Amino acid sequence: MSIFLIFLLSAVAGSLAELAAGAFQEAVFGTYSWNYSSHMLNLKGKISLEMGIMWGTLGTLFIKVLLPRLNCLLDKINGNIYNSSIVAVFSVFM
Repeated sequence: MSIFLIFLLSAVAGSLAELAAGAFQEAVFGTYSWNYSSHMLNLKGKISLEMGIMWGTLGTLFIKVLLPRLNCLLDKINGNIYNSSIVAVFSVFM
């Protein structure tokens, strides 16, 4: 997948998640944690072009830099230890 496509999908996904979280918080709690009204090209102060670019950059860095290193690290871990640790982590959240 090209870097531009990863950037674009990350920007859109991050912005949509931010928009949904902001709308949910405002509808349920009547509060808001951020306001991008002062940013250029914002949508109701919940998302903006500037923050979309940030989401795109962070997503691209995660996919292209961090994820390959994590995969390499996990490949070095013995399968049994890896599977046991996954079970332990998920059991904590249940």
